[in-house]
Amino acid sequence: MTDLELTRTLMATVREQLHQPDLEYDPALALRAVPAYDSVMAIQVVLGLERTFALMLDEDEIEMMNTLGDIFLILRSRIPVDA
Repeated sequence: MTDLELTRTLMATVREQLHQPDLEYDPALALRAVPAYDSVMAIQVVLGLERTFALMLDEDEIEMMNTLGDIFLILRSRIPVDA
């Protein structure tokens, strides 16, 4: 999966889980800055990412997921880059 494909898939999942269809990718965007973001939405994002990318995030990875950029880097470390 290329970086562009990863970003697009990440954002489609995050938009769906946060009910924010117009949310744009900004690696510095803190999830807590998204309107109505709460602990339930945090769980929904994690479950959505795990389902979409067919992986299980561990507790340390989940705790590091503060920004969209953090999520991207965590996923990038787990998903092979296409040659």
